[in-house]
Amino acid sequence: MKSMTLGAFAFMSALVLASTPGHALTFDFSFTNVSGDTPGTVTGEIGGLVDNATSKAGLIIIDSVPSATHILTPSLIFPAFAIDNSFTVANGTITSALYVRFDVGFPEGMYSLNINLNPSLPENRAELDVAIGFTSSPTVIGPISFTLVPAPIVGAGLPGLIAACGALLVLARRRRRLVV
Repeated sequence: MKSMTLGAFAFMSALVLASTPGHALTFDFSFTNVSGDTPGTVTGEIGGLVDNATSKAGLIIIDSVPSATHILTPSLIFPAFAIDNSFTVANGTITSALYVRFDVGFPEGMYSLNINLNPSLPENRAELDVAIGFTSSPTVIGPISFTLVPAPIVGAGLPGLIAACGALLVLARRRRRLVV
């Protein structure tokens, strides 16, 4: 009886731990120049967003830019210094976004990243402005798109391990009873 109680406790603990809240969402983004003076596409990642909520990005990485910008990639942007940082996610889709960050330094100058997705206007635009020295130089402006990065398998890691161990313990106890 004591081993059955232990097995049931282990299994229930595993179920409780496995049902803890999920992880933050990550999205890939891209925008191609349509009205700036620099041809090309900017791609990157936005991390730390919460599904079915409005939240701030925890991390933004620019993965690629047109070579005329001279920005080294990947380029890490710390959203804590952003003027605006608000992303609304509904069922795994970014439905609204406002992000403005100026003065991100790189070896040859500074750049700013602006994202504005506002369905009520309708506004869908991203802008990468680069300043090399004291002049404003390459600008990439265009509509932005977001793609959800697939999440890891649910129950993986420690909760999955605990659930598997609890299930194995219950099966072992059940098998021992049948043999005896």
